[in-house]
Parts: sequence; structure tokens; C-alpha cells
Amino acid sequence: EIAAVNGDMPYGLERPGLEQAKVLAANLLDPATTVVYPGSDLTTKLKLMGVPMASFGGSASFWRQKLFASEDPKLVKTIVKQDEAKGTYKKLVFTPDGSKLLGGILLG
Repeated sequence: EIAAVNGDMPYGLERPGLEQAKVLAANLLDPATTVVYPGSDLTTKLKLMGVPMASFGGSASFWRQKLFASEDPKLVKTIVKQDEAKGTYKKLVFTPDGSKLLGGILLG
């Protein structure tokens, strides 16, 4: 992992690390600066062993509260499509009433 901010969830991606480094550099060069780290977009798209993967979530709380893994219908409504023959897995997570997409995980 690259860094944990305020003892919170660590960001293991390059872009958040670079964003954090810019804020650190600004603060080291000018202690009177008002530059603060607001958090980063946790959307990812990558390939792991040749398999395309993507994850997205509308807010950091989607990840911190692990809503992507929740099965509680009071918290989220989840739609999962898996095709083992094609090697694909798609999971979309919505608000409990299904009116707003919160995030998802796409593999293959």
C-alpha cells in the first residue's frame, strides 16, 4: 500500500500516491500553505494475469463501509451476473430502492 491518510483506509494505487505527494511537497515547501489532501477517486481499471478488471464507486464510503460486499437489503440492492463459460463476473450495487447506482465490480 502507498499510504494511509488520517489512519483511514490505505490507497494502493499510483494516482492517489502522486496526489498525496503533491500535497506533501506543497506543505513542506510552504508551511503556511492551505493545500490539503481531499481524498482520491478509487475507481480502478487494470488487468491481472490478462483478465480485464474494473471497480467503481460513487464515494469513498462505498468502499470504507464495504457496501460492495453487503448482502443487507436495508443497505443495498445487488445484481450479479456470472458466466463461467465466458469467464465474466459483473456485480452492480444500488441503493435499497434500486434508484441509484452506488458502484460495481466487473471482471473478464
